[in-house]
Amino acid sequence: MNKIITLSLIGLFIINAFGTIGLSYHPTIAVETIETRTIFIDDDIKTSFNIQKNPYFNDIYNQSMFEVFDIVEIGRNSWGLTSADFNDDGYIDFAVASAHTGSNYSTISIFYNDGNKKFTRNDVYSTDFYLRYIKDLDSGDFNDDGDIDLIFTYSEYEYFNEIPVHVYGVTSLLLNDGNDSFSDEEIIARRGSGIPFDPEGRINPQITTGDYDGDGDIDLLVGDNSGIVEFYLNDGSSNFMNDGIIHNFGHSSWGLTSGDFDGDGLIDFVVAALNSDGY
Repeated sequence: MNKIITLSLIGLFIINAFGTIGLSYHPTIAVETIETRTIFIDDDIKTSFNIQKNPYFNDIYNQSMFEVFDIVEIGRNSWGLTSADFNDDGYIDFAVASAHTGSNYSTISIFYNDGNKKFTRNDVYSTDFYLRYIKDLDSGDFNDDGDIDLIFTYSEYEYFNEIPVHVYGVTSLLLNDGNDSFSDEEIIARRGSGIPFDPEGRINPQITTGDYDGDGDIDLLVGDNSGIVEFYLNDGSSNFMNDGIIHNFGHSSWGLTSGDFDGDGLIDFVVAALNSDGY
């Protein structure tokens, strides 16, 4: 069972701990920061801060500087997590994708923040195929209508010798109509060779978004098992065009995030990836 908690002090921090708190494989975070403070959480549920360029390490569960609030226990495989003000009430909400059993469908749920550490859940989307787990989730106003939309990814399988094997990576869009409702899935990209256990396969897609070309529209970067990071330009109406490969890291470009890291007014991005065979 996954647990969603907040760590209250520097904006809003949401942690997804796979299993029990304090022990985590693949934790996912959604962060809303203020000023120059940034938090990163690793598999040991430790944190490193960058506060005015003075890094130090602390165990967040043993620090009085944080208040920890349980929000909800949800299903398994909650690998997608993102924060935004989805209902435009001035409070930061969050969305999470999770499954209820080890082989169930994934559901995207929005937790609306009332401003008093209370959250109301609304399930807005469920995958329609067995073993279609949502791998990543991001949010933004992708069609410039003032409402916060969702982009998510999953791996798609085919049967080989009667065994389902993931062979494609899919990135899809859900448009927010502004009335607590989202559109049907619109596929942005579907990548893969169709070959089972392809070492350069395009499964497990991971995403980050930002206005990388400075035209006012939110664009998209996608990584996956292959190590490739691809760039998708948004025309402002949620139509995404593949603008090519930015870099091929070799293997597993699974960790992506965006921000103006050097303070020059341009959106940069960070990638965590393997660069050789193995683990």
